[in-house]
Amino acid sequence: MKKALIIAYFFPPMGGGGVQRTAKFVKYLTGAGIEPVVLTVTPRTYSINDDSLMNDIPENVRVYRTFSLEPSGQTKKFRAEYSVSGKAGILKRVLAFLLDGFSKLFLIPDAQIGWLPFSLIKGLSVIKKENIDVIYATGNPFSAFLTARLLGKLSGIPFVVDFRDPWTLNNARVWPNPLRKYLEKRMESKVVHAAAGVICVSDGMTEDMLKAYPNELPKKFVTLTNGYDSAEFEAIAGKLTKKKDGKFTLIFTGTILDYSDGNAPGAFFEAFSQLIKEDSGFASDTCAVFAGKLRKSDFEAIEKLGLKVHVKVKGYVPHAESVGLILSSDVLLFFLGNTKINRYVLTGKVFEYLGSRKPILAIASEGPAAALIAKTNAGFISGPEDIQGLKNNILKLYNSHKNGNLSSFPYNLEEISRYDRKNLADVLAGLFMDIINEKQMPGGAKK
Repeated sequence: MKKALIIAYFFPPMGGGGVQRTAKFVKYLTGAGIEPVVLTVTPRTYSINDDSLMNDIPENVRVYRTFSLEPSGQTKKFRAEYSVSGKAGILKRVLAFLLDGFSKLFLIPDAQIGWLPFSLIKGLSVIKKENIDVIYATGNPFSAFLTARLLGKLSGIPFVVDFRDPWTLNNARVWPNPLRKYLEKRMESKVVHAAAGVICVSDGMTEDMLKAYPNELPKKFVTLTNGYDSAEFEAIAGKLTKKKDGKFTLIFTGTILDYSDGNAPGAFFEAFSQLIKEDSGFASDTCAVFAGKLRKSDFEAIEKLGLKVHVKVKGYVPHAESVGLILSSDVLLFFLGNTKINRYVLTGKVFEYLGSRKPILAIASEGPAAALIAKTNAGFISGPEDIQGLKNNILKLYNSHKNGNLSSFPYNLEEISRYDRKNLADVLAGLFMDIINEKQMPGGAKK
């Protein structure tokens, strides 16, 4: 069986959305004919742990961990504290601000650049010990791409980079100075040129990468979306107990971010508040649950609109618990505001929502996420500025709940099944085998 070195900074027992894509690939690659060998960081350098994600990693998968020298761990810890309570000590917030400023000015391409020397040394050792056939790196952090490029150059083994997020194509990013942007663009172009394959999570990102690098072979660029794990959903569903209160429950899981969610959560809070004031029956029979990270502005909106009784904020929860919440919901909330990177945003959350077979209430601008929800007939969509349309959609779902019709939602199940994590791992394994069989060297040259 051919072996792939999986370079992933975010890996279990770390928690968060950036971990799950890699963990699921590792879970299913062996069944697809590729043996994964993981190179990651010691988890103590990250603030959020989720031991439940370790269940995705087969016992026979070897995981090599290294130290990383970086200031970002403490910053993330302070932010995590704030996201749960909406409060944090002044000293901690000032320190986080200073560490952030230092990272943005001096650590290029990201705060995890301190992992590069350790991952490079360990990577060379692992390649020799494990007889690796292909290298895969996932970013962000994009420092992992630099490690992959150097390992490919030193070992002669082809490498693939997986853009979970845009790097220099991120139009929402504020560059501290022109030099920083120039240096990172140079880094990205060298990585893309040397890579045997470039994976993007959405067609929009793939199209823009092709435009940004017209001299590269088009076949090098591949779209491989996020997905859902049907086996995990079935296992967790079998352990759930039926809700006792019978309330109409809307659930959001994940992290609310300025660069992607924008004004969409505020639109939901406003529409939800109006419906509660207009209909006492709706008010007593409905609740919204947020399991994940919220912004300061979201806490302020909940307070200002008098929603503290009707909105429960749980903070970050382990992934298994998050899936349980999704499966126990009546309706799932999805946000995507009017932002500069809408055409790239196709997060793992929307696929897990699809896999749950629960209707989605999307407050979303045009983009691949809204198009996917429409294509799969998975819910109702309204724009962030359309408060009345959003209220109408909430009431449609509420009335379906009251009438017992939510379970008969007309999903496009054939389309949804395409995004099962097992099927996506098969596609990735096929890409690896194509590269290995072509004996393609970094940069597209042949051996």
